Amino acid sequence: MPGYYATLASVASYFFVFIAVLLVIKTIKKVRMGFKGTEDVEHNEEWEAVEDYYDNGHAEEYEGDYLKIIDNNGIQKVNVGDVFFLDTENIIGRRGDCDIVIADPTVSSQHAGIYLDGRHYYLVDLGSKNGTYVNNRRIKRDYKLKDGDIINVGNILIMVVLN
Repeated sequence: MPGYYATLASVASYFFVFIAVLLVIKTIKKVRMGFKGTEDVEHNEEWEAVEDYYDNGHAEEYEGDYLKIIDNNGIQKVNVGDVFFLDTENIIGRRGDCDIVIADPTVSSQHAGIYLDGRHYYLVDLGSKNGTYVNNRRIKRDYKLKDGDIINVGNILIMVVLN
């Protein structure tokens, strides 16, 4: 029996190390990153500016799927260019414990969620006061995200980049 407990203790220690590594990886994914080596592009509410930015290849400098803030509408606590890598479940909101924190008073504490179902990401409004929009249309049910979609939460425009 003593060998059984030693084996069990060894397996448990490896399990805890595995969980710790997963938590570190998730934390690293949440780190906000600005693009390096790209020229700043002025963004406004006109879709032509958004499309030009995307079409010129600026959004393809990272591997993996992510969201990028493309317009903060003057909200100083939200930085244009911030990048948020997508995980299997992502909560967008004003609260500090959200996966993607948007410090905008027009964003609900838990505004919207993005989840991976198979190979596709879906956006869902979480009962936000001001609604969640994709490409200027309010979503009523889960919306299958596509590369280049523009999400609007509160006053913030966020580009979806799916690689």
